[in-house]
Amino acid sequence: AKAVPLIDLLERSGDRALVREVRHLHPLVAGLDARARLPLLEICCPALQQLSVSQRPPFIALLDQLARADGVISPTEYCLTRLVTAHL
Repeated sequence: AKAVPLIDLLERSGDRALVREVRHLHPLVAGLDARARLPLLEICCPALQQLSVSQRPPFIALLDQLARADGVISPTEYCLTRLVTAHL
């Protein structure tokens, strides 16, 4: 199966605000060292906990789709998706 660009998966979610926010934030975080990802996610978790109960399952499903987009879940992707899921 051909890997789907991540922005395409986001656009398919139908959440225009999410796509707009990702397009805005991506350049700011893309250059970060990989070791900064986990601490950055820990900083974001309180904001993610503000998602409503009905927003959480589709968010987690989209996160899982993004992690699986290339057909392989890396150890980093696994840890990040599990951490988010545990915090929600």
